[in-house]
Amino acid sequence: MRPTIPSLAAAVLLSACAATSPVSLSSDPPGAHVFVNGVDSGFTTPCVMSLDKDEDHEVAFVLDGYLTAERSIVHGSTYETILWREMSVLPKTWRFPLWLNLEDFFVPVKRRFLLKPSRIFVRMNRSADR
Repeated sequence: MRPTIPSLAAAVLLSACAATSPVSLSSDPPGAHVFVNGVDSGFTTPCVMSLDKDEDHEVAFVLDGYLTAERSIVHGSTYETILWREMSVLPKTWRFPLWLNLEDFFVPVKRRFLLKPSRIFVRMNRSADR
């Protein structure tokens, strides 16, 4: 059975709508293993990971000779407003948003889903100091 054009278009659109969000992770000292929700991610700090933005995550930083540091990343949403005066592309462009699609024309407010915080820095404590 050959795939039809509408089914191919739907597959492309669904793959383009990524449900992940980038998170930057770093530690002092660098080289800590990163565990996400108790599973080794295979990354060491510093790194940028893509995590599911619809779920909360527990991130643990593990390094030999140092205490394990744990942080929580929660999902949330933020609103941003697009002002018409900020949408002009050229100085000669008429300042009325004729180039917008219908949704942006009537509702110039966007809701973005993201992970908070999107950057985590951890200063790890030596286990010998305890």
